[in-house]
Amino acid sequence: MSRIIFITGGARSGKSAFAQETAGKYKEVAYIATAPVTDAEMEARVRLHQASRPKNWSTLEAQTDLPGVIERSGNKVFLLDCLTVYIANAVVGVVDEDAELIDMRVQDETEDLVMREVGRMIKIVRERDLTAVIVSNEVGMGLVPAYPMGRMFRDVVGRANKLIAAAADEAYLVVSGIPLKLKG
Repeated sequence: MSRIIFITGGARSGKSAFAQETAGKYKEVAYIATAPVTDAEMEARVRLHQASRPKNWSTLEAQTDLPGVIERSGNKVFLLDCLTVYIANAVVGVVDEDAELIDMRVQDETEDLVMREVGRMIKIVRERDLTAVIVSNEVGMGLVPAYPMGRMFRDVVGRANKLIAAAADEAYLVVSGIPLKLKG
């Protein structure tokens, strides 16, 4: 039986630790890393993240084509950490971060792409009886970003989070290290 467990919360809220604890209840877990290593600081963060995971977990990288990575892997249990970074990869790939205005057509196309990929990921999990623990930042509780790319990113992540939460069997909001069960 497939399962989708959605875990959201703010930056440094403890959602990754809770997700690892949740995924740790399963035998063979494939950790899906979405962050590209772009500098020394990011490299250090990745090493810390890797050290915190059980040694028997495999790691898959998905900066793009997340559904395809899941489909080709053959794994039954995944921990995706994190959807927010995956979406950032998509947004940065099509929008100039210094743009003072983002064409609504570009925003709609980017959002459509992300929503199709998230929908495809959900479909794959359901059709193949997989278990997915999905981590994503809650981005809608802060200030409205002052720049167009930030607003676009917030909107796309918010809509993707809504789609996953609707499909999830369980959903949690992690606040200050405390997981609050929202669903399931």
